[in-house]
Amino acid sequence: MLSMATVLMMAACTGTHDPEDNDPSGVTGPFTLSVDKAEIESDGQDAAVFTITDAEGRVLTDSEHIRNASFQIVETGEWRTDIGSGEAPNVFTSISDGTYTIKAMYEGEYCQNEVKVTSKNRSAYELFHKNVLIYRFTATWCQFCPSMTVALDKMNDYSDDHSIVMEFHGNDQYTFPAISDYANDIYGTKGFPYCIYSLAQESGKRTVNDIHRTIKSVLTDYPARTGIKGSASVQDGSLVVDAAVKASAEGEYDLVLAVLKDDCKPSTPADGSTVYEDEYDNVIVGITGNFKNMSADKFSLGKNEEKQISMQIPDFSVSDPDKYEVILYTLVKAADGKTVVDNAVSIPLGGSTDYRYN
Repeated sequence: MLSMATVLMMAACTGTHDPEDNDPSGVTGPFTLSVDKAEIESDGQDAAVFTITDAEGRVLTDSEHIRNASFQIVETGEWRTDIGSGEAPNVFTSISDGTYTIKAMYEGEYCQNEVKVTSKNRSAYELFHKNVLIYRFTATWCQFCPSMTVALDKMNDYSDDHSIVMEFHGNDQYTFPAISDYANDIYGTKGFPYCIYSLAQESGKRTVNDIHRTIKSVLTDYPARTGIKGSASVQDGSLVVDAAVKASAEGEYDLVLAVLKDDCKPSTPADGSTVYEDEYDNVIVGITGNFKNMSADKFSLGKNEEKQISMQIPDFSVSDPDKYEVILYTLVKAADGKTVVDNAVSIPLGGSTDYRYN
């Protein structure tokens, strides 16, 4: 366990500023980083606050100077600034246990010292590991969709470990009746590329930091109430899925099944126009009708209660099973009455997954 003295230890920075030279704003290097506490609770609320000071002891994380400061969470790769972020960049909260290293810069100059904050006790606030299910809307003809592909591919380890992507295609060879109206409605009102995160938040932004912030926001605001486990196999020409849902809180839930295929190769459009992406992963090729609203088959669970569910899709004989995966996800009503995705898991065809706990 890190002591407060260790975390608050300050070391001079060896930047380009001469300590004897003041710039016109009165700021003098080198710069020092400190933090007000060494440990926080992993509840998304308890916060550690970082302070940058200059050689004269001036605080550079006040409202006058904060726009010149930036902070990096080393373990997640996230950079935080005051510009357009919508949140104070020097305030750190967490919903995952671990020790986090923070670096800081002022006007492009690093502080030489780093600080560490330990986040603890996540299981007290959320029993099951949660995945945000990203409904990605795209099409083979979409000129701007590759930029979303690149951003999603570059998600940091934290976001990647807490998310699953499934693609809804609109008006191309991967569209099918069950999803076409939904995809076309999104295109008509939002445009492509566009993402809906666990039915809780929406965004067309396609920078890595924007995606990370949205995933983190959903994880913070909608902690998982359910864990999911299951297996998926092809038996006698049918896809057979045996699943179980366990609740950490009493409530009504529903289970959704989606089938995704990787390495889908887009064909050249009939009009000869350019295909913008060489291949597609996470393409939905089958999904149950309750993919955005709870069905009549919803079920109630008490705390720590488990429900076994078996599902089948007939006529599912495939020649390349390694390219397919099954997504299972639970729906629940949020406090505001909105239907949201509570949790999601991915199961390789021919494989299984167990409950994953925090």
